Amino acid sequence: MAAFLVAVAGVVAAPLANATPVSVYNDASTQDTLRFTIGCGSATGDCSGLLAVLDSDSPYSFDSTGALIGGLFQLANQGMATETAFVNGATGASFATGTKTDAGGSTGWEFATSAEYFLIKTGRSPSSAVFHNISGGELALFYTQTNGTGSGFSHYTEFGTAKVTVPEPAALGMLGFGVLLVGLFAGLRRRHP
Repeated sequence: MAAFLVAVAGVVAAPLANATPVSVYNDASTQDTLRFTIGCGSATGDCSGLLAVLDSDSPYSFDSTGALIGGLFQLANQGMATETAFVNGATGASFATGTKTDAGGSTGWEFATSAEYFLIKTGRSPSSAVFHNISGGELALFYTQTNGTGSGFSHYTEFGTAKVTVPEPAALGMLGFGVLLVGLFAGLRRRHP
């Protein structure tokens, strides 16, 4: 029984896979011109399971399939109304507006967001990327510009609040059943040595 619990504890305490920051390119399909990366928790932190596909059928939105590769798009006459209309069109949401935070053309920027979606605007065309926060809470994000791309971080715009992930009752029931089985097994071993 003790060996079983040690094995379970070892699985729970096992380290996560290698860090996977989100890489954003001018053209995601050819991985042409890496513009910037977004790390979660640190500049090189793992974003898998925290950021997800916004619209995998569009070349104009972030695509985190496979190796977490994203693409930039250009919004004509970019402003709050244009950004909001794009995010609503791509997500099927109906946000009235977003909340804009200036980054001042920085090549490195740390920020936190609990928005469901956020748009990052850089300084050179194509210039925008949209991300979907599936973490269910606040993310500590790190923007790092690729040297030589000349596309400093202009601003980010947040839309909505991340949806909290609640465990399903069936999963809780299975956990309870597993604990019950372990208890029964331990009781049987004590009665029949």
